[in-house]
Amino acid sequence: MRTRLNRPGVVVLASSYDERVGIQVSVDPALTKRGLHAGKIAGIVGERLGGKGGGRPDSAQGGGKNKAELGSALDLVARYVRENIK
Repeated sequence: MRTRLNRPGVVVLASSYDERVGIQVSVDPALTKRGLHAGKIAGIVGERLGGKGGGRPDSAQGGGKNKAELGSALDLVARYVRENIK
């Protein structure tokens, strides 16, 4: 997905299965150099979902059990990007 953007970007994919929500975060290397970190994004989203997340600066995973919070958890991504990009 990230390569289809035709410019540096952040992609967060979410998948709901059984009683859990799983997320995958990918950050373009050009943006990791500007202060963004996929592991931190996964941690923030995972925490809102009642779980956890983490990983490398360019790729991370996470999730949780609170499916009702998925929309507000994804809203945190844009906020994180605005506050942390240099």
